[in-house]
Amino acid sequence: MTRIDLPNTLEEAHALIQQLLARIEEQDRRTAELEPCRARVFDPAVGDVEAQHPLVREAVHLLVCKPSLSFAELAAQLHVSRTYLTRTFRRYAKTSIVDYRNELRLAQFLGQANEKPVLAAALDAGFGSYVQFNRVFRARFGKTPREYLFEHRVTPVLSGKRIAGGCAASRLF
Repeated sequence: MTRIDLPNTLEEAHALIQQLLARIEEQDRRTAELEPCRARVFDPAVGDVEAQHPLVREAVHLLVCKPSLSFAELAAQLHVSRTYLTRTFRRYAKTSIVDYRNELRLAQFLGQANEKPVLAAALDAGFGSYVQFNRVFRARFGKTPREYLFEHRVTPVLSGKRIAGGCAASRLF
């Protein structure tokens, strides 16, 4: 949580209120940006996936808790074959495990992209490398993470410090 110094003058109080309102608007906008990722994971017309099959429910739980879990580890923890897991997940979730995991990771990245450098946020979201993250991000959004963040007015972070104006550095990681 950010420490807020109390204002000494009316002008400082007004500026503080404006900053707080801007933060609230930014959080609302960021929450709205996560919806496309969430919407692609579960088809609302199909209903709640968790209520449909216990294997899918448990796989979703494990992936949410640990998105870096390998496919073989996931199948082993569920005590099923990889083939059975793949077929069951696709049948009931209407998406592949790989696509589901990537959507989870992208949603997690978007949730923290304003607070960390791009590479750190991508790795924390469960991507194995920046190359993998960039490939998945471009396939999903049609642009690089950097282009997307600048376009959506998310101020990039460089080594824990905000970049003035959002474009002072040639690299964000």
